Amino acid sequence: MLNISPFSYGLIIKMVYDSGTIFAPQILDIRPEDLRVKFLEGECESCCSSSSRFTK
Repeated sequence: MLNISPFSYGLIIKMVYDSGTIFAPQILDIRPEDLRVKFLEGECESCCSSSSRFTK
């Protein structure tokens, strides 16, 4: 037939450039769980600071 074999390819990211800043790929390797934790920390801080204004 066509004698086509499956294959794959990809890029190996060495550095990332964004708006004048260069990042190593490890810095940008963020897991969904990391985002969830940071979001919940910010939400807690927001709730704590707003509730302290109303308890005086």
